[in-house]
Amino acid sequence: MKYYETGSGIWGSVFAVPTDVVDKHIKLAGATQLKVLLWLLRNSSRREKITANDIAAALNMNPIDVKDCMEFWYGVGLLKNDNNSGDEISSSYEKISEVDFSSEISEEAVSERAVRDNEKEDVFQKSPAIRTDRGSEIKTAAESYVPPRRTIARAQKPDSVEVAQRIANDDNFAVLLEMTEQLLARPLTNNDSATLLLMHDSDGLPYEVITMILHFAKSENNLKMRYIEKLGREWGDAGIDTLEKAEEKINSIMQSKEAWNIVCSAFGLNKGMSQPTAQQKEYAELWINKWGYGENMLRNAYEICMNSRGEFRLNYINGIIRKWHSEGILTEKDLADSKREREYAQKSSAEVSYENTKADKGGTPSKTNSSNTSYSIDAFKEYDVFE
Repeated sequence: MKYYETGSGIWGSVFAVPTDVVDKHIKLAGATQLKVLLWLLRNSSRREKITANDIAAALNMNPIDVKDCMEFWYGVGLLKNDNNSGDEISSSYEKISEVDFSSEISEEAVSERAVRDNEKEDVFQKSPAIRTDRGSEIKTAAESYVPPRRTIARAQKPDSVEVAQRIANDDNFAVLLEMTEQLLARPLTNNDSATLLLMHDSDGLPYEVITMILHFAKSENNLKMRYIEKLGREWGDAGIDTLEKAEEKINSIMQSKEAWNIVCSAFGLNKGMSQPTAQQKEYAELWINKWGYGENMLRNAYEICMNSRGEFRLNYINGIIRKWHSEGILTEKDLADSKREREYAQKSSAEVSYENTKADKGGTPSKTNSSNTSYSIDAFKEYDVFE
C-alpha cells in the first residue's frame, strides 16, 4: 500500500485555512474557486486592498472568472462582501474584508471572456469599418445610428404647502398619513408625506394599494421610505391599481423568494448571505414555479454538474433541467426509469451490432437480426440526459 507523507521542510511557512472550507464546502467548490480562495487567504496580510486584477494576474486567470469564483464564496457564506466581514472567517483574516472587486476590469478582459463563452452575448459592439468613400461612410453611420433611450422624468415631489392643503381637503390622505406613522413608529417628515402623495398622484396608486405596500414593507422588515417609494414606482409602472392586483403581486414575490430558498437548499448556498441576481431569480422561478421541480431533483442536477464539470455552473445545471423537462422527466422515479430505458436500449443495440458482425463474417443471421432494424449509438448519446 502506498502512503502519502508531507516533507518536514514545508512547515517552515504556513497560513491558516478555515475549517469550514474542508468540512462544509470542499465537495461543492470547484478547482478554480479553491485556487482563488487559497491565494486570497495566503495574501490576507497585505496592507493594500486586493483587486480581481491582482488575483487574475497571480493565477493566470480572467478577472471576470475571479469575480465569479468570489461570488461562490459569498453565496455559501464563507466570505462577506462588506467592510465588516473579516470576523466572519477568523480573526487572522480581517484583511480579507478589504478585497476590492469594484475596480473596473479592462475591456480586453471582458472581450476575451465574451469570445470564450459562446453562451453570452458580446459586450462590445464593433465599429463599422472605415470606408474610403466618404458618402458610403456617412450612409453606414446613419444606418447604424441608434437613438438614445429617453426616460420620462418623474414628477417633482410636492412641497409642504401642497401636502398641508391635501391633508386639509382629503380625509383619506390624512388617514393614510396617520396609519403610516403608526407603522413606522415615528412622526412623518415633510419628505415622507410628500413621497406618499407622489405615489398616489404620479404613480397612480390608490390609497388602499399604498397601504398594502406599507404592510408588505413591514413584513420584509424594511420600512425605509426609499424602499417604499421604489415599490410604489414599480407597482405603478406595472399597473397595480386594485387590491386584487396588489395581492397577486405580493403572492408572486413570496413564491419567487420561496423558490430561491429551495434552490439555495438544494445547492448548499447560504440564502441569508447574499441577494440572488436577476438570472438566478429567473432560473428559480422557471424550475420550481413553472416546471414544478423539487429540491431532490435540483440536487440531482447539481451532482451531475459537479461530477461532469468539477465545479458549480448554473448555466450547465439549467441545461440539464431543461433537457429533463423536454423529455417529461419530473421526478426521481422518472429519472430512474429513463436511465433503465437507456441502458436497455444500449444493450439491445450492442446485441444487434454483434449479430450483424457475425453475419458479415459468414455466420447465419439470427431471427432477431432479420426482424429488427439496427440502432444508432450516436442517437442514444444525444438522448443521454447526463451529456
